[in-house]
Amino acid sequence: MPEKDESKAQDERESREEEQRPGGLARFLSIVLAVLIALVVPLSLLAWDIYRTVFNPPLMKTVLTDIVTNSDLIPVALEWYANVRAEVRAETTTAIPWVDEPDIIELLAILDLDDWRAERFEVLPNEILTPWVHLTVDGTYAWIDSTYRNPQIVWPMQPLKDRVNSEHGHNAIQIVYDALEPCVPEQIADLQARLAAAPQGKEVPYNLCAFPEPWTEDQFNDYHDSLLDVVAQIPPQFHLTGELEAVEDVDGVGPETLKGQLRLTRTIGRYAPLAALALLLIAALWAIKRWRSFGRRWGIGLLIGGLALLAVSLLYATLIITLLGRGPLSEAPPLVLSEAAVGVIRVGREIFRPALIQAIIVCVVAVVSIVLASMGKRERRDETQEDEAAEPAEA
Repeated sequence: MPEKDESKAQDERESREEEQRPGGLARFLSIVLAVLIALVVPLSLLAWDIYRTVFNPPLMKTVLTDIVTNSDLIPVALEWYANVRAEVRAETTTAIPWVDEPDIIELLAILDLDDWRAERFEVLPNEILTPWVHLTVDGTYAWIDSTYRNPQIVWPMQPLKDRVNSEHGHNAIQIVYDALEPCVPEQIADLQARLAAAPQGKEVPYNLCAFPEPWTEDQFNDYHDSLLDVVAQIPPQFHLTGELEAVEDVDGVGPETLKGQLRLTRTIGRYAPLAALALLLIAALWAIKRWRSFGRRWGIGLLIGGLALLAVSLLYATLIITLLGRGPLSEAPPLVLSEAAVGVIRVGREIFRPALIQAIIVCVVAVVSIVLASMGKRERRDETQEDEAAEPAEA
């Protein structure tokens, strides 16, 4: 009888170990499943967070309006554009005689960032910029599902024209005039010489300096009248669509390709969580009979994915600046790059704020899985040792 009991216990022990010891194929599949979990779970969560943010028009209106109205993006862009136009003006001065009008473009180039901040609030207040942002966002999202080649975006320019034609335009010229350095005697003598040589009634532009009396008021009015002339040429509506259609697809991917990429990104982001849930369900079914052998691999894969998502959530600002500097804004001036990065980081904050919480939850679940699997493995080892210790005593 003892021999039969010993043989029966041995058979039960071997059967239990055989059930819990995965074969070569099962072990390989469990490793593949763990690797897929490490890759798919964080990518799915990240794709969902991007979809939830980027393809949410009300949220993007709020975020982009905040970027445009509460950052230096507009002043920096105006400063950069004025400097570029001034360089072009300087290059064409030898070919085109600009003696019949004040040199407004070069005049604007003397402004620094603080001056442009003041100009922006005088000429482009929030009540003008906010509708432009909303129209741009609405037009862009409507374009994604339309048959149009480019977004249909039209900005009303009459509020800007009315603003410049009011005291705010006068204030804008005052900012420019205050930025001028006082004229030196040589500049005054140059103006007097050109006035004496000019035909009767011929306009003579002022040198780019602040002239003393009796020229002060006339110089200021000259600049102000030139600004009003420029504003008078602005149409009541600015068709951004027409400007985009005028650009040929030479270096870029083209609007139709971009539209297709946006649609694909939206679809992937919308259904990405289902892929993660399906994979986790497969892992759960797989682990029902193989928890002790597979639980640790499943947990380790999930932990690696969670840590990767956590790292990206914490370092996204640095990654965004690096990618912008080496990619689409590699040729942009440092100041423009800095302000553009701030705007993109603001959007990234909306994406990665929930991603950080998700990463922490994933890591906690992974650690619990690893601990439970390790405890189960230890209990099985202890049971085996107790059975082996009890066999001699029974004998």
